Amino acid sequence: MTRVSLILVTILFLITGCDIFGSQQTMCFPTEGNIEKFVNELNTRGISNSPDANPDCVKITGESNESILRIREKLFGVPPPKDFHVGWPIEATGIVDGVEFKLDETKRILDRLKTEDVTTTIITYHGRQYLVWEEKDDRLVRKIIGNY
Repeated sequence: MTRVSLILVTILFLITGCDIFGSQQTMCFPTEGNIEKFVNELNTRGISNSPDANPDCVKITGESNESILRIREKLFGVPPPKDFHVGWPIEATGIVDGVEFKLDETKRILDRLKTEDVTTTIITYHGRQYLVWEEKDDRLVRKIIGNY
Protein backbone atom coordinates (compact mmCIF):
# COMPACT_ATOMS: atom_id res chain seq x y z
CA MET A 1 0.00 0.00 0.00
CA THR A 2 1.35 3.38 -0.89
CA ARG A 3 1.86 6.09 1.69
CA VAL A 4 -1.08 8.14 0.27
CA SER A 5 -3.39 5.12 0.46
CA LEU A 6 -2.36 4.48 4.04
CA ILE A 7 -3.06 8.10 4.95
CA LEU A 8 -6.49 7.95 3.27
CA VAL A 9 -7.41 4.72 5.06
CA THR A 10 -6.30 6.25 8.37
CA ILE A 11 -8.37 9.39 7.79
CA LEU A 12 -11.41 7.29 6.80
CA PHE A 13 -10.94 5.18 9.93
CA LEU A 14 -10.81 8.28 12.14
CA ILE A 15 -13.78 10.00 10.48
CA THR A 16 -16.16 7.05 10.36
CA GLY A 17 -15.16 5.53 13.67
CA CYS A 18 -14.67 2.15 12.00
CA ASP A 19 -13.75 -0.59 14.39
CA ILE A 20 -11.66 -3.17 12.58
CA PHE A 21 -11.90 -5.51 15.59
CA GLY A 22 -15.70 -5.70 15.58
CA SER A 23 -18.49 -3.48 16.75
CA GLN A 24 -18.31 -2.08 20.25
CA GLN A 25 -21.12 -0.57 22.28
CA THR A 26 -21.66 0.55 25.83
CA MET A 27 -24.69 -0.32 27.95
CA CYS A 28 -25.43 1.39 31.26
CA PHE A 29 -27.66 0.28 34.13
CA PRO A 30 -27.87 2.79 37.00
CA THR A 31 -30.17 0.61 39.14
CA GLU A 32 -28.14 -1.19 41.78
CA GLY A 33 -27.29 -4.78 40.90
CA ASN A 34 -28.40 -4.60 37.27
CA ILE A 35 -24.92 -4.13 35.77
CA GLU A 36 -23.71 -7.25 37.59
CA LYS A 37 -26.74 -9.24 36.40
CA PHE A 38 -26.16 -8.07 32.80
CA VAL A 39 -22.40 -8.80 32.86
CA ASN A 40 -23.06 -12.27 34.33
CA GLU A 41 -25.45 -12.99 31.44
CA LEU A 42 -22.87 -11.78 28.91
CA ASN A 43 -20.22 -13.99 30.51
CA THR A 44 -22.57 -17.00 30.57
CA ARG A 45 -23.10 -16.54 26.83
CA GLY A 46 -19.37 -16.06 26.19
CA ILE A 47 -19.84 -12.49 24.93
CA SER A 48 -16.73 -10.32 25.11
CA ASN A 49 -17.11 -7.40 27.54
CA SER A 50 -14.98 -5.10 29.64
CA PRO A 51 -15.57 -2.54 32.40
CA ASP A 52 -16.24 1.05 31.41
CA ALA A 53 -14.88 4.15 33.19
CA ASN A 54 -18.43 4.58 34.52
CA PRO A 55 -19.03 1.75 37.04
CA ASP A 56 -22.69 1.52 35.94
CA CYS A 57 -21.65 0.71 32.36
CA VAL A 58 -20.03 -2.14 30.44
CA LYS A 59 -18.37 -2.20 27.00
CA ILE A 60 -19.47 -5.04 24.73
CA THR A 61 -17.48 -6.08 21.67
CA GLY A 62 -18.44 -8.13 18.65
CA GLU A 63 -22.22 -8.39 19.12
CA SER A 64 -25.00 -6.78 17.16
CA ASN A 65 -27.17 -4.13 18.79
CA GLU A 66 -30.21 -6.38 18.28
CA SER A 67 -28.54 -9.25 20.12
CA ILE A 68 -27.63 -7.02 23.09
CA LEU A 69 -31.16 -5.55 23.21
CA ARG A 70 -32.65 -9.07 23.29
CA ILE A 71 -30.46 -9.93 26.28
CA ARG A 72 -31.46 -6.70 28.05
CA GLU A 73 -35.16 -7.36 27.39
CA LYS A 74 -34.85 -10.96 28.62
CA LEU A 75 -33.33 -9.77 31.89
CA PHE A 76 -35.20 -6.52 32.54
CA GLY A 77 -38.29 -6.48 30.29
CA VAL A 78 -39.27 -4.35 27.31
CA PRO A 79 -38.98 -0.59 27.91
CA PRO A 80 -42.29 1.28 27.99
CA PRO A 81 -43.11 3.51 25.00
CA LYS A 82 -41.40 6.88 25.33
CA ASP A 83 -44.38 9.19 25.86
CA PHE A 84 -47.24 6.82 26.64
CA HIS A 85 -46.62 5.44 30.11
CA VAL A 86 -46.63 6.38 33.76
CA GLY A 87 -45.09 4.70 36.81
CA TRP A 88 -47.66 2.42 38.42
CA PRO A 89 -49.34 2.43 40.78
CA ILE A 90 -49.70 6.19 41.02
CA GLU A 91 -48.80 7.14 44.55
CA ALA A 92 -50.62 10.04 46.15
CA THR A 93 -51.10 11.33 49.65
CA GLY A 94 -53.88 13.22 51.34
CA ILE A 95 -53.93 15.33 54.49
CA VAL A 96 -56.90 15.45 56.86
CA ASP A 97 -56.66 17.37 60.13
CA GLY A 98 -52.91 17.62 59.66
CA VAL A 99 -52.47 13.86 59.32
CA GLU A 100 -50.95 12.60 56.07
CA PHE A 101 -52.18 9.31 54.59
CA LYS A 102 -51.67 7.37 51.36
CA LEU A 103 -54.35 7.41 48.70
CA ASP A 104 -54.78 4.37 46.49
CA GLU A 105 -56.56 5.52 43.35
CA THR A 106 -55.46 2.50 41.30
CA LYS A 107 -58.87 0.86 40.99
CA ARG A 108 -60.70 4.13 40.32
CA ILE A 109 -58.28 5.13 37.56
CA LEU A 110 -58.42 1.71 35.89
CA ASP A 111 -62.23 1.65 36.13
CA ARG A 112 -62.45 5.10 34.54
CA LEU A 113 -60.05 4.14 31.73
CA LYS A 114 -62.11 1.00 31.09
CA THR A 115 -65.34 3.06 31.04
CA GLU A 116 -63.76 5.30 28.38
CA ASP A 117 -62.69 2.20 26.33
CA VAL A 118 -59.00 2.98 26.78
CA THR A 119 -56.83 -0.09 26.30
CA THR A 120 -54.00 -0.21 28.83
CA THR A 121 -51.33 -2.68 29.80
CA ILE A 122 -49.23 -2.90 32.94
CA ILE A 123 -45.65 -3.94 32.17
CA THR A 124 -42.58 -4.47 34.32
CA TYR A 125 -39.27 -2.92 33.29
CA HIS A 126 -36.19 -3.01 35.53
CA GLY A 127 -38.38 -4.21 38.38
CA ARG A 128 -40.81 -1.25 38.23
CA GLN A 129 -44.35 -1.35 36.94
CA TYR A 130 -45.69 1.01 34.28
CA LEU A 131 -49.18 1.68 32.97
CA VAL A 132 -48.95 1.84 29.16
CA TRP A 133 -51.52 3.16 26.67
CA GLU A 134 -51.82 3.86 22.95
CA GLU A 135 -50.95 7.20 21.38
CA LYS A 136 -54.53 7.77 20.24
CA ASP A 137 -55.68 7.78 23.88
CA ASP A 138 -52.92 10.00 25.23
CA ARG A 139 -54.91 13.19 25.83
CA LEU A 140 -57.76 11.33 27.55
CA VAL A 141 -55.45 9.22 29.73
CA ARG A 142 -53.53 12.28 30.91
CA LYS A 143 -56.80 14.06 31.71
CA ILE A 144 -58.09 11.09 33.73
CA ILE A 145 -54.82 10.58 35.61
CA GLY A 146 -54.55 14.33 36.25
CA ASN A 147 -57.94 14.31 37.99
CA TYR A 148 -56.79 11.91 40.70
